[in-house]
Amino acid sequence: MILKLLLKDNMNNVLVVSASHSMERSQTTLMINPFIAGMEKAGAKTETLYLKRLNLNPCRTDLACWFKHPGQCIHNDRIHVFNEMVLNKNILVLAAPIFTGGTSSLLQMLLERTMPFIKPVFIMHKKHFGHELRLPNLPSKLILISSCAFYELDNFDPITNLMKSYAHGGSFDYEGALLRPHINCLRYLKDNNAYPDDIFDALFSAGHDYIMTGKILQKYIKIIKRPLMSKKEYLQMVNNEMLKLTPNNSKHD
Repeated sequence: MILKLLLKDNMNNVLVVSASHSMERSQTTLMINPFIAGMEKAGAKTETLYLKRLNLNPCRTDLACWFKHPGQCIHNDRIHVFNEMVLNKNILVLAAPIFTGGTSSLLQMLLERTMPFIKPVFIMHKKHFGHELRLPNLPSKLILISSCAFYELDNFDPITNLMKSYAHGGSFDYEGALLRPHINCLRYLKDNNAYPDDIFDALFSAGHDYIMTGKILQKYIKIIKRPLMSKKEYLQMVNNEMLKLTPNNSKHD
């Protein structure tokens, strides 16, 4: 019985990494907070890291961390903060907004800076090529949280494919993604007393039930990404908001 409790506690250590440049003020954080709260309600121990605070250098991709000094990055910057926080975690949650397609530059930089975590030799991970992890106490599970101002869900295809590829390369288990398109609706609806509470309830429940069941349940995924207004309504709303921020309220430069 004691062994089972120890194993369960080990499965509940979570690191949430935000790759938003706006950090706590970001719309991505609107998604992160209820998800974390749900995990903690189910007994998880969580830590949150805002990547922008690390001011990381870009990877040189010279593979010195594989062959010249294995496991050691040539950069002497604050990557050690992430390295220390990620150890002894079972679940890694990566959260990033989409601006111009693909993913946040901060997230891409972090993924490349984790090269010292893996060995150059290949292994088979779920019938797919991957790398052997250098350390035994790194997370085995990977979850994506992402937000986007664009309306269509296909805007998330690049980042979800990236996460699947990254999971294979590092021999992680990719657990799924919680995606919120046309996220600008959230604050607009809040200002107009029409806040979509079901979305935040679903984020909370997704975090809670993942800890309890080990699965990101489809019923929550569908609620979180559901349309909040029609394309026509959103186009008008978001453009009106953008024009308010434009100098001299001009439509063109």
